[in-house]
Amino acid sequence: MSYPYQYSPPGQPGPPHPPQRQPQAPPNGYAPNGYPAQNQASQMPPQTPMQYVNPPRSQQQATRPGQIRHPQVVIHTPSRSASVLSTTPQASPSPGGATDYNPLLLLLAEEYIEAAHGMGPTVSLTHQDQETYYKLMSTGMGCMDAVLLNYKLHPATEGQIRLRFATLLHNETNNDAKTDQVLNHGIMLCQRHRLLDLKYSMQHLQARALAKKNPGAAIKTLDKVIKEAEDYGHVAWVYALRFLCVSLSQQMPSQRGYSTSLHHLEAISKISDDHRDMAVYVVSAAFKALLHLRTPGTESMVEAQRAIADARQYQLDQSVLGLTQIMTLLSLLDVVCSLQSHRKEEILEKTMAMHQFLDKPDLAEQRKDEGFLGVPIERSSSGQLHISSGGIFRKTADGRDQLVFAWVCRRDVYCLGYYLSGVATSLYYERQPITYLQEAIKLIRGSLVQHEAHPESISGMSSLTNWRTLIDWYLRLQLAFYFCSRADWPAARNTQIFLQLTASHCSLGDAIHRERLATYLGGAIDQGAGRLDSALRSYQSDILALPDTALVNDPSTDVAILAALNTLLIIREPSHPQHFQFGLLMAQLGPFCTSHRSRGIVAAFQLIKGCIDNDRTVNSTTYIQTAMHTAKTISNQQLTCMAFAAFTLHFATGRLDGDAVRAHEAFPKLAVRARSKLWECTANGMLATLLEKRGNGQEAAAIRREIEELRESLPEDLRGH
Repeated sequence: MSYPYQYSPPGQPGPPHPPQRQPQAPPNGYAPNGYPAQNQASQMPPQTPMQYVNPPRSQQQATRPGQIRHPQVVIHTPSRSASVLSTTPQASPSPGGATDYNPLLLLLAEEYIEAAHGMGPTVSLTHQDQETYYKLMSTGMGCMDAVLLNYKLHPATEGQIRLRFATLLHNETNNDAKTDQVLNHGIMLCQRHRLLDLKYSMQHLQARALAKKNPGAAIKTLDKVIKEAEDYGHVAWVYALRFLCVSLSQQMPSQRGYSTSLHHLEAISKISDDHRDMAVYVVSAAFKALLHLRTPGTESMVEAQRAIADARQYQLDQSVLGLTQIMTLLSLLDVVCSLQSHRKEEILEKTMAMHQFLDKPDLAEQRKDEGFLGVPIERSSSGQLHISSGGIFRKTADGRDQLVFAWVCRRDVYCLGYYLSGVATSLYYERQPITYLQEAIKLIRGSLVQHEAHPESISGMSSLTNWRTLIDWYLRLQLAFYFCSRADWPAARNTQIFLQLTASHCSLGDAIHRERLATYLGGAIDQGAGRLDSALRSYQSDILALPDTALVNDPSTDVAILAALNTLLIIREPSHPQHFQFGLLMAQLGPFCTSHRSRGIVAAFQLIKGCIDNDRTVNSTTYIQTAMHTAKTISNQQLTCMAFAAFTLHFATGRLDGDAVRAHEAFPKLAVRARSKLWECTANGMLATLLEKRGNGQEAAAIRREIEELRESLPEDLRGH
């Protein structure tokens, strides 16, 4: 759909008016956990014949599915005081003393664009006045287009206008062909007149535009530009271009994207270390840690922790002291590493350290331009890169150049901190998790209802809204699983219904994966409430089917494995109508579970293997004991309780000796620790039966009265007769 506005006011040559602040909207999203990719330009870009301006791509199809938003190098438009007029030579005056309309047209263009972006946050939130927004944007771009078409400009001035115009075309329209045409003309112009900074900026933007269709091709084009920048010794541009490659590689298939990202991050680390750009080195190390956490392999956790330590060794360096946002990211990643290690003491220690860091006053007093991260470059070209980089660089207060990244706002950082705290405390505490998770949801919902006040394009605000919607969805998913762990099935069901209905609403991430998670959650709720037939239908649905081959570190495969394991628990009894599928499913699950990176999945599979051996052989004992030991190691109380129940049932039932009594007495304590009323009833019932056999009828009767009281709190389908 093209927007039917055409504005091409007359004008005559002259230098452009200074560009307004151009909001940054990274193509891949707003996230604390990602990689840089520049998005918007701060200098006046060129314009070409303006016919139809399409609504922002986000209004038709937001960020590509499967792309989790990452921090990105952005284009920060300087204030009106940093005018192109003040930094580029003037064009020759109009012949015959004719009126020079060039400055007027450029001034009008910036006024229209500023007015459009000023209403951008409100329009993206309310979806009202979109026609006014596009009309203002179309008029502003038409003014710039008229200048480029009708007047001869100084090469530096024309280059800056072309960059500005191409940036607007890229961010505000779907006219990729026009964007490419404007950039090609601009690159040739800069090549002829050796305007290298402007040329790099245009090639940077051209790669971002190409990446929307073919990220691999975009990275290949950047390889040539990087080689040229390295040959000329333009270190700052080498950083910017390589960070862009890191960002674009996240849109590629996982293993290929990982290799490409790691290659460029290693190169950045080496160059920054050689030039003593320690701020750049620390940022590169932080991104390596994030990359390793998202990557398959047994060594990924070790590599991530090594990268975190590598970044922190320079935290007292003068150039790193201002990188509060990076230090915050490292604190969050540290908690993620500890969660995957399943070590209770370490999790509590790292979570407490994260709380202390987030409570620091300097974090609460971040710069007013929050949403961006500036990384100082020690040895750049006299602090003047910001003039011709289209906002990829900006100038610090002490005159140095600074590479700019898009970043999450302070409010969103606190939301992520609450989220990780909720996950961490759900393993060990009864009430704290719900407090953290509900506070995180409150923060993210507040951000969705009321956007930031700074000017922004509709496409930029839509990308940010998509990211926040995605975080809100996963917060509620974690809350639903917490309700399941508390056996609060009505609350879990209400949340699951919401998740099922909204799984495909956000265009970020993989909507199919969210639907898969919501379906699995529905099955888990039905199973916990005793509706086994309904649970089985969910677990055996097509969306939860196991793939033909085991994929390493694939979240979708992991959910399918969990569904299959629960299916085995339901159909394992020979009397079940689908028991004939048990052996086939066990054989199918073997390759997925035997060497899985999740010790919880390995333990669950071993437990089921131990339970199916009715002869109670040495193998079954080994499987159950190994499963129980693993469950204890990772502090999985539910799995520990199940494994101990299997051990007691197989090896202590029917015996009346002291060991059998101790096992039966320990079982109820584990059930209480697992916070499961169902397992408490089961454990107490087994203990009462043993006591009756030993002649302790009075004690057994007291326990059975407790069982009756507990039964009243169970779902109706679990109360029995």
